[in-house]
Amino acid sequence: MASVYTVLRNEQSDKGKSVLYLCVSIGKKRKYYSLKKSIDPKFWDNNTHQVKPREGNSAFLNNYIQDKEKEVLKIFQYFSFEDKPLTLETFHNYYKKGAMDISRSFFDFFESEYKIQSQTISKSALEVYRKMRNKVKAFAPNLTLSEINHDFITRFESYLLGECNLNRNTASKTLSVFRTYVNSAYHKGYIKSYPFAMFKIKKGVSNRTYLTEMEVKDILELRLLNDGEINAQEMFLFACYTGLRFSDLINITWDNILTFKSKNDINKILSFENIKTSHITEIPLIKEALEILDGKDVNQKHIFKKITNQKLNEHLKTIQKKAKITKNLTAHMARHTFATLALTKGIDIAWKTRSN
Repeated sequence: MASVYTVLRNEQSDKGKSVLYLCVSIGKKRKYYSLKKSIDPKFWDNNTHQVKPREGNSAFLNNYIQDKEKEVLKIFQYFSFEDKPLTLETFHNYYKKGAMDISRSFFDFFESEYKIQSQTISKSALEVYRKMRNKVKAFAPNLTLSEINHDFITRFESYLLGECNLNRNTASKTLSVFRTYVNSAYHKGYIKSYPFAMFKIKKGVSNRTYLTEMEVKDILELRLLNDGEINAQEMFLFACYTGLRFSDLINITWDNILTFKSKNDINKILSFENIKTSHITEIPLIKEALEILDGKDVNQKHIFKKITNQKLNEHLKTIQKKAKITKNLTAHMARHTFATLALTKGIDIAWKTRSN
């Protein structure tokens, strides 16, 4: 059992004041560490282990005490996460060293965290994390956790915007993912001072490009001969009519198509587990979406042929040229287009979602 709290010891300093000490207790042993701050004993509260408000400098001193106690708690966490034996002697060595595990590689830490995350996080999210890791590796191949500070983050941001030629939003997303791992390292005690404390991740102006109804019609009316392009055309249009993300689009099967009969109609909905949120999402299928399904092979498990996002975007480039569309056609644009089509076609974009 390990604990830490602050005490006021009887030894006197100048002008009758007593010195504040951290009391670190591990097992049956304890050790005291001077905080090099002293106060008049009448301003010390032995019950709360804090300076009383009547002391003019109480706010500063109490914050200082809290910060010092947090440093000790982080060392406790470090030993726990690393399954290292925590004794008063091992604690003392780390505390006096003033930095913990300074040679710990960021990439070793990333891999240990990534392994845990892979059990609960979607493949698409893991791919984003891996891309961040690769960019950090390219910028600082031998990065250790102790080297991550405000200056490093600033230089890394410049690298993303400059040499990597990323736009502001993409660079900010990479920094946000990087911050996730830095936060974890900080809370586990590997990083002493929080590097993002004075760094604000900036976001650019969102430019959501979408197709007009006429541009969607131009793609629909294309007569293509290449199987890959036909599959890309159908996938893109189906996403325009349903708002599906690429990760959901390639995973839907015929089992996800449900039929409901009413007095006058037979309605179909798409019901599936959202890859990103893990929620069950139900989307009503409009006539144009059903017409695409009518041409698909019901004997195949998945409605659309498997394809990577990169390959799909390559086919969409070709379709873009053939349809004489000037906008940069991508798989994600279909999701933006859905929102505009919903207004003209009366699609309810407030889909029904529920947790598993």
